[in-house]
Amino acid sequence: MKMLALLIMVSGAFVIYGARMFANIYNFAEKIIVNNLADFSDEELKNYRFTKAVVRVRIVGFLIVFAGTLLLYYLCR
Repeated sequence: MKMLALLIMVSGAFVIYGARMFANIYNFAEKIIVNNLADFSDEELKNYRFTKAVVRVRIVGFLIVFAGTLLLYYLCR
């Protein structure tokens, strides 16, 4: 079970490390909704969407790492 926890943590770290790659491959920036479109130029809007998509992928990766950490903590008590 400890190996499973470590595998979950490593997979989450991989998601965090590859967040830019995942955001590019799956076009997450296209799916980001921006409320104030008038505040951004075209290039700023593209960068804002991409940055927001990368942050969302990294949050998911962090949650995966956190789940593995909680499992490892529970197993080592």
